[in-house]
Amino acid sequence: MAARAATLRFAIVAEDVSANSLDKLVPLLNARGIPYVRAFTREDLGAAVGKAPLSAIGITDETLSLRIRRELETSAEHGSQGDAQ
Repeated sequence: MAARAATLRFAIVAEDVSANSLDKLVPLLNARGIPYVRAFTREDLGAAVGKAPLSAIGITDETLSLRIRRELETSAEHGSQGDAQ
């Protein structure tokens, strides 16, 4: 997992993730100082990367992570998805 290997730059955690998954994932992200946002559904995240529903996706590329964060912040300012942590 990229979060454990310290290569993760940003994570998107599904809003409908199970409490069990959230209890495991969020402490790891916080302990590693990895910024994350709770946004979208598991279906949305999986579809975005061509997979089955996913509880979270991680971005390892610094430039891409900054662009995604910027887009999510802009969307949040306009009342769309995203609750940055």
